[in-house]
Amino acid sequence: MERSSSISLLRIIRHLTIIVALFISFSTVAHDQLSSPQNGKHTSEVTVAITHDSPPFYTLNGDGGSEWRLIESVLGEIGHHSSRPLYIPFRQAMDLYERSIVDAIWLGMPNQKRESENWHLSDPLLTREFVAITLAKNDLAITTPDDLNALDVGYVSCVKELLMDVQKPSTGNDAAYKICKSDTLMLLMLYENRLDVAISERSTFEYYRGKLPQSVHKEQAVTYHKIFPPVNPRLVFYDAVLRDEFNMALQRIRNNELSRTGSTEIGMKSSSQVKHK
Repeated sequence: MERSSSISLLRIIRHLTIIVALFISFSTVAHDQLSSPQNGKHTSEVTVAITHDSPPFYTLNGDGGSEWRLIESVLGEIGHHSSRPLYIPFRQAMDLYERSIVDAIWLGMPNQKRESENWHLSDPLLTREFVAITLAKNDLAITTPDDLNALDVGYVSCVKELLMDVQKPSTGNDAAYKICKSDTLMLLMLYENRLDVAISERSTFEYYRGKLPQSVHKEQAVTYHKIFPPVNPRLVFYDAVLRDEFNMALQRIRNNELSRTGSTEIGMKSSSQVKHK
């Protein structure tokens, strides 16, 4: 009787071992298929298209910028790499994405309601803090976007795209709003009192201010008016498996940084804390 029970138990264990082995084998094969070059969506080389490359988040000075370093770290955590970001306009990026030529696109204000089997949003990356900036000596009171209407306001064209869901600079007949060709030109106009207000991402403004010559009196104090909501960019991935791996690795990196520093800031420093040499 005892021998019969032992034989039955051995058979059950053998069957369970076979089932577990088959499950592990199937999972490994499925992931390997996704990772194969023939699949074209989950390769070891991940191509990321960046549609808005403002410093200090993205730079050409060798380190790639703060957000690119974060993305590289996350991809490395899951065994992938990307040699460099692909800086291309949004329309071109979308064309390559829809043809599955790029694996992911950086989006400042992604459509989270889009229904598509190839539209998988990552968790937020580094927050952008857009502000209205004035010279402190002018003592301007700006508490809402409406307060900009009576002032001379400058901004670069990408600001309109990244603030699409709030009141933003007009491109109509209002001559008070000026589209500046570059951040540097906008800063020069602000410091020379040719603008009352400059609208910019805060750390991007500080980056370009550090590049200005002393002759423009850039030491003048400025006031940051926080009248816009923060912008939280994401990556949209063509492949759901790669997106899920990216999100899990991003969370691990942020948790490790949180436990190491004991700070509420996670991952890389927030945009408002970036310092420039």
